[in-house]
Amino acid sequence: MGHKRVVATGVFDLLHPGHIHFLRAARELGDELVVIIANDATVRRMKREPVMPATIRAEMVAALKPVDHAVVGREGDMLDIIVEEIRPHIIALGHDQKLFEPTALEAAAPEILEKCLARGWRVCVRAGSKARVSALNQRLWTYREESFLPHGAPEDGFAESQPIYLTAGRETPNRPDVLMLVDGAAPDVPEFAGFARVVLMFDDADAPAKDRARAAWREVSSSGMKAVYWAQDGGRWVKRAESGS
Repeated sequence: MGHKRVVATGVFDLLHPGHIHFLRAARELGDELVVIIANDATVRRMKREPVMPATIRAEMVAALKPVDHAVVGREGDMLDIIVEEIRPHIIALGHDQKLFEPTALEAAAPEILEKCLARGWRVCVRAGSKARVSALNQRLWTYREESFLPHGAPEDGFAESQPIYLTAGRETPNRPDVLMLVDGAAPDVPEFAGFARVVLMFDDADAPAKDRARAAWREVSSSGMKAVYWAQDGGRWVKRAESGS
């Protein structure tokens, strides 16, 4: 079958025998083991202040015999690194890991998309990466056991007919009423006037994403368009601010 690359992920702060056993088992699955070390910001968000900085944790993991390469994960989407950059044949998970558990975005987006379709609106979802498009594509087929949201991505064909079109590009072939920007997709405020609604989704805990949203808010408000800030609070959507006409 040729050279098989395996990816494993983790915090590795502090190293213990369980880590060694996990990495040894992962290495036995293929010919090359790449380990992604959680960066410091991710550790703070998930657990606590790291005991050792990510660069030191990566250096220690790289020195272990089963490991061929250790890299520090960048801020943002783990899917980008794994799918688009490393391109593994196998992803090794520990007993307590759920790498592809739905993100906050994937949990919230289907509800908004469902409301758009109920109003008869077509939607173009513009994501920041092809990996996120792939994840959303899967999520919209499976987010409820009893139903799904009709949608498609560029590789699915029939782009003009899709009620929900997912893309990492700038095309809008399905003539959408709503443009949804997710996962760091850059807002282009001048184009907003061509849609009935524009939804810019971001994680409030992601500082760069929050800064981009604030900049877009200021530009939308100064252009005379109406801007409304909604946030989730205990599972409900609550209006926090409003500006413009």
